[in-house]
Amino acid sequence: MEILDQLQNLDLKPSEAKTFLAVLEIGPASISDIAKRAKVKRPTAYYLIEELIKKGFVLKVPSGKRVFYQAIPPKNILNLLEKKKQNISKILPDLEALFYAKPSQPKVRFFEGKEGLKNIYEEMLNTSKKVYTIFSFDDFLTVFTEKENEEFFNIIRNAGGVLYDLIKPTPLAKKSVKEEIYRKGITKVKFLPADFKVSIDQLVSGNKVAMISFKSLAGVIIEDQNIADSQKELIKYLWQNIK
Repeated sequence: MEILDQLQNLDLKPSEAKTFLAVLEIGPASISDIAKRAKVKRPTAYYLIEELIKKGFVLKVPSGKRVFYQAIPPKNILNLLEKKKQNISKILPDLEALFYAKPSQPKVRFFEGKEGLKNIYEEMLNTSKKVYTIFSFDDFLTVFTEKENEEFFNIIRNAGGVLYDLIKPTPLAKKSVKEEIYRKGITKVKFLPADFKVSIDQLVSGNKVAMISFKSLAGVIIEDQNIADSQKELIKYLWQNIK
């Protein structure tokens, strides 16, 4: 029955809605009459009526030594809903304070394939901030071309950022750094120790950390200020201690 479904939307259980309708139909009635009308056992009827009284849908009506039960006028249901709304409104500021006070969770995004990795570089380099990296040029060239590398540098140049590159010291990397004119003015470079293992490309800027695996063609961007700050300090420590 549709009316039962709608009553359940008012925070009534199916058995409570059925009992409320029974009380509404027969007027002030005893527990025995309500139990018969609702087709429930007498102890169950007592329990359901008490729940309906607590929720404001049923009233006790004393009559001599007996107690009858009566449903509230249907139009009063709107008053119940308004009262609930007012009660929620009173505690809403406290609820919102609890919601916004909880620590924000790191936002993690995954990328796959060459286009995915390209999106990572474009996002991380499109900044006016300092970008700190640990980088293997040889691995980079297994996926991207020299021309594409120049395009990435143009992104950070146009955005007004600066790149602090810690690069794996291979002959190809040293040659490229020396010859790449597009690096001038926006890049500071140091070469990592020869025994320093570089298995992924790392970039840190603002509240973001990016990690890229050229072997699996997959990468991730983590947005979290604490994680970014910690990773940045590690790279800055390496930078300061490399001659």
